[in-house]
Amino acid sequence: MATSKELEWRLKYDKREVKVWTARDDDDNQWVKAETVVNASWWSLLNLLRDTDSAIDWIDNVIAVKVVPQPDPLIDLVYTEFYAPWPFLNRMMSTRSTLNFDTIKSSLSIEVAQHPALFANTELIAMEDVQGAWQAIKMNQTESKIIWTGTAKPGGNIPNWLARSEMKKSTYRTFLALRDKISEKKYQDKPSAYPLSQ
Repeated sequence: MATSKELEWRLKYDKREVKVWTARDDDDNQWVKAETVVNASWWSLLNLLRDTDSAIDWIDNVIAVKVVPQPDPLIDLVYTEFYAPWPFLNRMMSTRSTLNFDTIKSSLSIEVAQHPALFANTELIAMEDVQGAWQAIKMNQTESKIIWTGTAKPGGNIPNWLARSEMKKSTYRTFLALRDKISEKKYQDKPSAYPLSQ
């Protein structure tokens, strides 16, 4: 993720309390960054992401999300299916997420990297060059800042201009839905598997 910090970001959306920027790296890959402040605890992001049954309620264009249990509680292997714009075939994404807690700063970061395919599915095309990071940072007793920074290629024959446009719009719609979803009471309890302070 070191590359994303050196990019020249351009603001594309700033409305309804969500900001979205895009940038291009040296290989002409599009990166997207989104940010919002939510009425939720900083660990609520992890609770929301782990509630895979609710993914269709807030992640734009998602069909299904499955987490493969790992012996290390700081590692998640995640399989995700997405709708692709017509007339293209739907996509799948196979990733490894690595959690890092900073209890002094009251923050969580989740590094996301592409992982070898978790399930064989000949009907779906695998997304490529997936990488990114979630951040959740405590702002005060009632609010947290949520940030996503990432990039991915759709794979197959979706034109670059369409993929870039969809990435930008889809990220914005996802963050709008996240703002409502993450504030639900069921996501506010501390995850019991981790020794977290306020």
